[in-house]
Amino acid sequence: AVVSTQSTGRFREVSGSLRQTWSTYFTDCSTIIFLVDTANSTQISTARVELLKLLSSSLLFDTPLLLLLNKASTPLSLLPTLRRYLTLDQILQNTTTPVTVLEGDLTKNSTRDAVLVWVKEQHR
Repeated sequence: AVVSTQSTGRFREVSGSLRQTWSTYFTDCSTIIFLVDTANSTQISTARVELLKLLSSSLLFDTPLLLLLNKASTPLSLLPTLRRYLTLDQILQNTTTPVTVLEGDLTKNSTRDAVLVWVKEQHR
């Protein structure tokens, strides 16, 4: 849980290994943070497929989604070519879901702060 002096919220991590159960969380979901490890080339095609499934779910039609491209500053990051691999521009043009893309590194305070600001903005 995340607690501040202004509000309380709950984050649930439902990792990729549990993706068959993701839909059970959709009805209790007000925002989604979809994390892509930009340094893990073996997971990019899986990330694309799962992102498309989320964006096409009728249960998440208007649920804001933060696409967090993590580890963007590491030497192994595929960020320069990731948009092409994910067909990100095409995905963003063809979805009705509100999507925000954030490039960062969760080991840095600035990225964590940006995520929290985004979450707060979605719940105003």
